[in-house]
Amino acid sequence: MVVEDDPTIGEPLVEALGREGFTVRWVVTGAEALAEPESYDLILLDLGLPDLDGAEVCRRLRARSSVPIIVLTARDDDVERVLLLETACLPSPRSLSISRCWNCCCHLPSARASSLPRAMNSLIRSC
Repeated sequence: MVVEDDPTIGEPLVEALGREGFTVRWVVTGAEALAEPESYDLILLDLGLPDLDGAEVCRRLRARSSVPIIVLTARDDDVERVLLLETACLPSPRSLSISRCWNCCCHLPSARASSLPRAMNSLIRSC
């Protein structure tokens, strides 16, 4: 699932993941993300959502699920990054190596888990 209110960011992310064979649900608000079922392999979450702060959405999602969450943000506050990591949310792919993202996602039950490094490469190229 992609949680991003800006279509200039959300659309390329959805397209990149689609090219890699992923089925992607794109929502634009925190409320929509929280209303979704818990059947996702990975969540890409923007912090700057129009209704709820993305960090709060992350905390609420984490309270009910262990799905990997990668935070997409232009914010560069190190304290906020540490707080997100304590919530078990990863900062955006640009600030992590592909291998670190893979290490965090390798426990996924889905058969598609093996293609995550390729998907992460596509995501980084489209950012």
